[in-house]
Amino acid sequence: MKQIRLIAVDIDGTLTNQDKRITPRTQHALLEAQKQGVVLVLASGRPACGLKKYALQLHLPAYGGKLIAFNGGLLADAKTGEVIYERKMPLPLAKEVLRHLRQFPVTVMLCDGEALVVEDENGYQVEYEANCNHLRITKTDSLEEYLDFSPYKLLASANPPYLAGIHEQLSAPFAGRLSTFFSAPFYFEFVPLGVSKADALQKLCERQGIHRQEVLCFGDEENDLEMIRFAGHGVAMGNACGLLKQAADEITLSNDEDGIAAVVERYLD
Repeated sequence: MKQIRLIAVDIDGTLTNQDKRITPRTQHALLEAQKQGVVLVLASGRPACGLKKYALQLHLPAYGGKLIAFNGGLLADAKTGEVIYERKMPLPLAKEVLRHLRQFPVTVMLCDGEALVVEDENGYQVEYEANCNHLRITKTDSLEEYLDFSPYKLLASANPPYLAGIHEQLSAPFAGRLSTFFSAPFYFEFVPLGVSKADALQKLCERQGIHRQEVLCFGDEENDLEMIRFAGHGVAMGNACGLLKQAADEITLSNDEDGIAAVVERYLD
């Protein structure tokens, strides 16, 4: 492929359609890109276990693809599982976030690597989050007492209008100490300060000798913003949030209209 050596794609709302599937045309375009030597990176807010299904469908292990999970908290090799780079939240700070969130009627979720840990099994989007990432649900009386390790992130969910109205109150005590952002209208995330998909992508590019001008990125939500800005060519999906569309070099078709393929096909030899 001309001028492009790495393609990074968000998953939900970008790589997958509304049925959480990769369409045949998009799959074909990304497979062809890899055959032509391009490194394919899945970059998501999901835990690593939630990326494996799509990594296999796109043959990332065979072509040397990479996984960015937890919004940049973890960078790993798709074939070996080797952790290339990671950043975790200090345990005392994570507990402080949990105490703060108790003031608000939000559902808080924690991934411990094997399960989605919650205090309310019927909380907002709990079943959805567990199903998307092939995680069992573990109930605890207190997330603060359960947590005895440094997590990659903490996730708060609530009805979108309500979450939009309180997100500044959620993040205010942690300004300058944590990074916070929406990963969906119903998800507000807390990650270590400076962690982003772009941060992990930059580490990967440095490791592999790839210039940012040789990077093509696709996204749809606020947590893709830094990645879109980092890329030599940042593409917002047709269904992307307004903030991302403003920052992108190009707006393509939606995730239900093969928006990724429409762009990638232009670069294929």
